[in-house]
Amino acid sequence: MSNTNTKTNTNKNTSPSISAVAASTAGPGGVTTGSQACAACKYQRRKCAPDCILAPYFPPNEQKQFLNAHKLFGVSNIVKVLNHVKPLERETAMKSLIFHANVRAHDPVGGCSRIIRNLQHQIFESKTELAITLRQLALCRQTPNPSLVRPIVGLRSGESSSDGLRFVWEIGECESYSGTRAVL
Repeated sequence: MSNTNTKTNTNKNTSPSISAVAASTAGPGGVTTGSQACAACKYQRRKCAPDCILAPYFPPNEQKQFLNAHKLFGVSNIVKVLNHVKPLERETAMKSLIFHANVRAHDPVGGCSRIIRNLQHQIFESKTELAITLRQLALCRQTPNPSLVRPIVGLRSGESSSDGLRFVWEIGECESYSGTRAVL
């Protein structure tokens, strides 16, 4: 058995960002050679067979990804997932499992759920900001001289767009400098 020097990143003390986690799970690492066992077989201290179902997804230099997936799902459950999905869907299924395991290792409490909630909150704020902008646009279109209309909402420092929209809804109408009133 040849002794090769491989560099592993198992002793990282820095917290990876979500994009770093996503980049590290971009695809299968490749097929193992006859002399090196995949990360799964290396962990189980067994010889890696040429037809090892886990070898394409856990190459020898990706021990941390395997440990994360093993801790969250277990080897038998990972193998069950691979056996139950179509061969063309295996890579996507494993990318999903590995991503989920890496995110859970990075954020044990929130995991993927926290990412989903944060993204949903960003969508909500963007939709709210869009609604405010559309209301301002409608007001400008209703007045004969749009340059005379003062802004409906001026968000103060630290105020979210949803606070501003609540402010607009509470007012219900806006008065332009020319004295015309527009109902919002």
